[in-house]
Amino acid sequence: MGLRKLVSEIPKGLSQEEIQNKAVEMEMLRQNMQQLDQQLIALETRKMQIEEVLKAITQIKGGEDILLPLGPGFFIKGNLKKTDKVIVAVGANMALEKRMSESKDDIEKNLKEIDKISNNLKSELLRASEHMEETQKILIKYYGG
Repeated sequence: MGLRKLVSEIPKGLSQEEIQNKAVEMEMLRQNMQQLDQQLIALETRKMQIEEVLKAITQIKGGEDILLPLGPGFFIKGNLKKTDKVIVAVGANMALEKRMSESKDDIEKNLKEIDKISNNLKSELLRASEHMEETQKILIKYYGG
């Protein structure tokens, strides 16, 4: 279906106020889409970080020399003695010691949750995009037709 056919199906006789409302709606949709896009980027970044953690704890062996981060750009050499448990931050300056297998399960659940949220955001972004296209058609009809 061509754009002209779609535009011709838009009801005529919109008032100036309705057109202004559509322009405001279009701007709000654009801002919403930008926010959704930023959230998706943040989620993808978080997912990559978590995947790196999963990879690291899967490959870890006792007796290895490692660099322990002290802060941004500062490390100290260390040696892994115990690799059957991991310390996991749980928020509010709290941490728990967990078995490695339990931590792997938690990480995999976290990755699945991130994928679910990401898919929901993508669906919301698609709906917003479709709504924006419809609003844009109305504005094209008013200003361009």
